[in-house]
Amino acid sequence: GEATRRGVSAGGFGPLKPLETFTWEEIDAEWQAVVRPVVLVTRAALPHLRSGGPGKIVNLAATLPQRPARGEGAHAMAKGAVLAYT
Repeated sequence: GEATRRGVSAGGFGPLKPLETFTWEEIDAEWQAVVRPVVLVTRAALPHLRSGGPGKIVNLAATLPQRPARGEGAHAMAKGAVLAYT
């Protein structure tokens, strides 16, 4: 299925289709699945890291923001937001 073709991750299993055909709800769902967890985990970890605790935050964004694949525009936008946030 689609999940197998795209791999397994915390999010980003939206439909593959031209960007102009995505509804706002589909774009928002992609952001909720991809961007929201990054922001929430970072916010949760910051007090520990700022107090000198050990650890690092590593965010994955692939190369989609630089080279979007056909049909993955909404996912590429969300990954671009992850890069900007990072």
